[in-house]
Amino acid sequence: MFFSPKSPLIRQANDNAEVLLAGRDPIFVAQAYAERAQHTLGAMANNLLAKAHKMVWERFANRVIRAISEKCAEAAFLSQDAEQKQIVSQPSPRGVFGHHA
Repeated sequence: MFFSPKSPLIRQANDNAEVLLAGRDPIFVAQAYAERAQHTLGAMANNLLAKAHKMVWERFANRVIRAISEKCAEAAFLSQDAEQKQIVSQPSPRGVFGHHA
């Protein structure tokens, strides 16, 4: 058995039924229930995703920070290298043949 007979889940499952919604229009009641269930499942999914993000961050934070730092340094180097190449490739102000105008 996976759950203790005294666990809240087992007690709730074996307890009296609880009316969640009531109404005269069964289609409306079913749609309202489905909307609430979808909202609840969405909240549960967001909660699980947040927990997963937290676990990953706690486990891999140093690696992530190091990788981001390396990428930033690489981008800065490439940017600086491109600026230097642009400065070198600019034409001389003297003109085509090197004579003053």
